This record gives sequence, structure tokens and C-alpha cells, in this order.
Amino acid sequence: MTRRVRLLGHPRIEDDGQRCPPPRGMKPWALLARVALAERPVERRELAGELFGEADDPLGALRWCLADLRRGLNMPALLRGDPLSLAPGEMWLDVRALQDGSLPADDVGGSLLEGIELRNCPGFDTWLMLARLHCTARLTEELRRHALSLLAAGDVEAATGVAGHAARLDPLDEDAQELFLRALVAAGLSGDSYIGPVVCR
Repeated sequence: MTRRVRLLGHPRIEDDGQRCPPPRGMKPWALLARVALAERPVERRELAGELFGEADDPLGALRWCLADLRRGLNMPALLRGDPLSLAPGEMWLDVRALQDGSLPADDVGGSLLEGIELRNCPGFDTWLMLARLHCTARLTEELRRHALSLLAAGDVEAATGVAGHAARLDPLDEDAQELFLRALVAAGLSGDSYIGPVVCR
């Protein structure tokens, strides 16, 4: 069975396309994303401060969260030691695939950790805001490239869906909105019917 972890859109674990029971709460997802996207291994004390700063025992809370994540993923050897890091190939993560350019455009989810908002974690909130901006920019670019390829191949229906996805991800990206309009026109829809990304919700 192939286990896949998705952090783009609503986080989930899949085995052969079937959803698995998730870890409890939001912080295991936050922890996994924080480590997966870090440019360097992250010290436990740093993570504990970001995610469990108000706990009586931040490091103890971090250990509990790590244990819950390992249970949810059925990976007892995951994220051991200090500092914490994910070895290449240790698990399939859509955010890692996005980074290395191997995420198929038709397998793109939504924004990073959609629906995950933590209380009283200002350090993590700042990191998440920047990470979401970076992931959205990468996702939008991949979707635009795929939509252009589909238009060039004459598959305007598929191109419209992909361009609409890019427009939804970043409503302020003028290039994405322009490409979506171009795809709509190519599909035979009137430009007068275009009312922005809301049409592809």
C-alpha cells in the first residue's frame, strides 16, 4: 500500500487513494508541515516554543504531539531525535513534491493547511502566513503552465478547469485571472459572463 500525506488543501492521509483516520487535533498537522518545509532541521525547543508556548511543559506537549503523529501515520520511527527533520523519500508529501517539481498539476490541492488556524501561536502563525504565500505562488505557476499546455493542445475544457483552479487560489493574481478569461473565451463562453474567480467555485 502507498501512503501519501497531503498538506495542500485540507490535510489528510491516504493509502491507495483511501482516506485514513487523521491525527487528533490540528497541531500534529502544523508540526509536520513546519518540519517538512524547513530549510534546515528544527530543534525541539524551537518547535515547542512555536506550537506549545503556553503549555506548562512545552517539550512534553511536543512529545505527545509527535507520538500522536506517528500513530496516525503508522510510522513509529518518524521524527526521532533532536533536531527534527524528514529524510528524503521517508514519506510522500505533496508539499515536498511541489518543491521538487514532481507534483502533477491535476493532483494539486488548495492552500497550505487549509482550515488549520492555531490559537496563541504567533510565531507559527507568522511562519504559516509566509509558507502559504510561497506555496500558493508555486501552485499557481504550475497550474498556469499546465493550462497553457492544455490550450496549446486544444483541450480547452480541461484548460478552463485548471485555469479556474489557479484563479481561485489567488484572486489577486492578474495573470491567473487573465488566463482563466482566455480559457473561457476559447471554450466558447462570452467574456461578458466572466465575473472573476467566483465563477469557478
